[in-house]
Amino acid sequence: MAKLKAALTDKLGRPIDVNVNVGPARRTAAAVDAATRAQRQQEAEQECKGRASLRRKNFAKAI
Repeated sequence: MAKLKAALTDKLGRPIDVNVNVGPARRTAAAVDAATRAQRQQEAEQECKGRASLRRKNFAKAI
């Protein structure tokens, strides 16, 4: 914090007060990536189930 305060003071030419509050992370890049991967996985599983169902129906028709 001291380095940031010193750099800002030096750059702006006047004393700067810096206050930082740390809270819980909300939508991090990792969380967004995990949600995207989970959604794609779910879509792929649904597509596979749909194809398997269609193959069973076609097989039953062929018999």
